[in-house]
Amino acid sequence: MDTATREPIFRGQEQAVVYFFSRYWHQIEPFCHKRLDDIQTRFPDASMEDKRDRDWAAIEFEYALTNFYSHISSLKAKATWKTLNDAASDPEDPYDSLYIVYWEEDADKEEQRQIREKCKKHCPNLKRVEFVDLSKYFSPCFEPEPDHLEPYWEFRQEKCFDEVYSFAEIKAETLKLEEEGVIRRLKVNDGLRGRDRIYKVAGFNKSRANFIECDHWKRIHFYTTSASADASIPARLFLKPTGCQRISGCFEVKLAFKIVQPENSALADYYRRFYFYPYKEFDPEYLLKKTCLVYSGFTELDAHRGVKLWNFLDQYYTFGPAGYLIRDPRHLARIDDIVG
Repeated sequence: MDTATREPIFRGQEQAVVYFFSRYWHQIEPFCHKRLDDIQTRFPDASMEDKRDRDWAAIEFEYALTNFYSHISSLKAKATWKTLNDAASDPEDPYDSLYIVYWEEDADKEEQRQIREKCKKHCPNLKRVEFVDLSKYFSPCFEPEPDHLEPYWEFRQEKCFDEVYSFAEIKAETLKLEEEGVIRRLKVNDGLRGRDRIYKVAGFNKSRANFIECDHWKRIHFYTTSASADASIPARLFLKPTGCQRISGCFEVKLAFKIVQPENSALADYYRRFYFYPYKEFDPEYLLKKTCLVYSGFTELDAHRGVKLWNFLDQYYTFGPAGYLIRDPRHLARIDDIVG
């Protein structure tokens, strides 16, 4: 039986991966039969001994899997690789494996194969190079607070993405606000009822985000942005993480609106039920400028599809601070093929 443990949200950083691992490694395969010997500040980050066969394993922590490339190419790492290779051939205390423990899987199968090959080149005496996705053991969760939904992580053996509330529920409340004149509905360019179909790619600054990746977005249906013009609301809003040459996923936008009565108390209740942040935190002038999106779901792209989509779009569009709109029917069709 799993012991559910609440953990705070955190920004994308390696230290948080180390923190989570240090608390839960004994419940995670393939570490539950091992003994944690040391955590240090140089490569490799930790060592573990298997209590069954006494073999040793080296552990390296990364936020994103591709961050490990820096340890392969770094000149400073050469001496460490030699030491690790010598230790792997020690008949008394051999280092059997290297485990790379990460949170964000931003490397596809081919890149993972390349990482393994380069590790074996530097350290031919290693028997195995294994990847452990720590994020799959932590579910994005919410605690209802008096004025908002408070996000947090919860350790579980199986990841859960159950909705906090249904799309039908927020849709009904949104239409009610429109009827009362609290908001002004905007047209979503979804290709229906004679409208053009529009997609948009926008930046997602993870260094300013309060949580990793987009897991929490999957469990709710509300997003606010300043990157969409009233007449160009996209049917799909794609997110490109800062500094990454890939697309993380997209919001499937169904409703959009602007706030016209920021002082109305119904909005505070709306944010309390449907959003991460309390309504009272926002300045009225700021709220009037924001575009609010209600989406049916968030479609996440794995590393392979995310890179493939970015490479396709990069041939035709220049990414800037405001992102870009996609209207060409041929490009829209190709995007749908990649995303599915």
